[in-house]
Amino acid sequence: MTETRRMISGAFLLATTLMLLATERGVSAFVSTSPTFGVSTTAQQHKQSTILFALESDDFSLDDNTSDNNNDDLLTALKKRQLDLSQSQEEIQQRWRTADCQRRSLELPDWVRRVSVQYPLAACGSSSGDVYVIHCESGDVIGRGQTEEDQRKYADVPMSPELMTATKQLFGDFDGGGTLALAFSDNNLIAHAGRNRNGGVELWKFDASSDAAMGLVSKGILLEDTLVTSLEWAQDDLWIGTQDGRVLVYSFDDYDDEEDEEDLSSELTQKWKVGGTVLSLSYHEELDVTVVTTSKGKVELLSVEDSTRSQQRVFHPPFDSGRMRSNVFPLCAIIVEQKNDNNNSRQFALACGGNDGSIFLQSLNLIQGPTETTLAIPELDFDKPFVGTPAKSLTPAHVRPCKTLVTPFPGIMLSGGTDGTIRVWDLTVSSEDTKKGGQGLYIMAGFKVWLGSLWSDGTRLVTDGADNTIMVCDFGKSFQDE
Repeated sequence: MTETRRMISGAFLLATTLMLLATERGVSAFVSTSPTFGVSTTAQQHKQSTILFALESDDFSLDDNTSDNNNDDLLTALKKRQLDLSQSQEEIQQRWRTADCQRRSLELPDWVRRVSVQYPLAACGSSSGDVYVIHCESGDVIGRGQTEEDQRKYADVPMSPELMTATKQLFGDFDGGGTLALAFSDNNLIAHAGRNRNGGVELWKFDASSDAAMGLVSKGILLEDTLVTSLEWAQDDLWIGTQDGRVLVYSFDDYDDEEDEEDLSSELTQKWKVGGTVLSLSYHEELDVTVVTTSKGKVELLSVEDSTRSQQRVFHPPFDSGRMRSNVFPLCAIIVEQKNDNNNSRQFALACGGNDGSIFLQSLNLIQGPTETTLAIPELDFDKPFVGTPAKSLTPAHVRPCKTLVTPFPGIMLSGGTDGTIRVWDLTVSSEDTKKGGQGLYIMAGFKVWLGSLWSDGTRLVTDGADNTIMVCDFGKSFQDE
């Protein structure tokens, strides 16, 4: 597996260089994108398998007889392009650190409970249980998938014990109804879990050319009669977490070829029993690891080696460690990359937010190898994934549950809580100053208790938590230019 990752790393570096070369020569070099809007995300740009090149012989040549002068010109242009890109990224990252961005709000016809983004599209789960698709640039609502029955009519109907327990764990005292979990794939497939009587996962395909009302086509239901609490896409695999403590992985390898099929075919490829309600799922593409949080107070790392072998490791965050018995548990967890200000080595950590508002960082072990390989594609040491040093507490913590975490780029993390705030953290570390790493930069306030979703592609931030609107913050543009 390690040798394969090294080969992929070399191919990726070569492909990246060729793409820059092609771009400088005016050749069409592109990343395959969604069929509807043709806008790629940062995650898509890092998928080696999707990098394509259209090399026209009249414009681009690798002829051995190319003159030295042309080669020098090309190298100079490439270096200038790399410098321009680096400076642009530095400007954007500096804006993140100083809260310098342009903000706008996008309105929907229902209260927003969850958001999942494939920019410029955002899927929104609502209090009624309907799913909406909104275009983040134009602000137009361009898709709606209606649930079989408006879930608000059950507001005064006693919930089942299982649903009551799950909603209390997920939302505490602020349950807005409707959507429990939502995930939007880069192939425009939306998975939605609500609290209708039949449970399960509703599947919707967004197709702007469809005859269906507002472009959302129903593609069936998975796991009927199962209370689903968490959803996450990892390429063509849908990860599902349930109230009864199961994590299931369904594969949808060929759903692009099933446009005319009423329901999508899927295959259950992996399953785990983790115990307690599954509260969140987060997939980290580079390390190929999924992070799971449960109501039992655990954070679990799950990795699928192949179709017959999987790995599982457990971390217990030190929530409320001074008490013998505690009702504190992690509501969310992600893997973040920390930025080292002294060298080029890459460092990763597990970040987890608790229902008491606290946030902890636990450093992770990488398999050591040649520097260039480690920098290109890191690999988690699953035999000993957690560094022996104690987890670090980030302060000041949220004063209410920490519901969501996101990292726009290495060295920066955002946390969102039901205290109505988003906190921005500097994760830069230093071997000379061991206390460095995890300092708060600033707080974005004014949100409501419904804040539960954060998404970023490194330039933009999309969030819920503002009644029937979602907020878009563009750090690629200064507020001074508005």
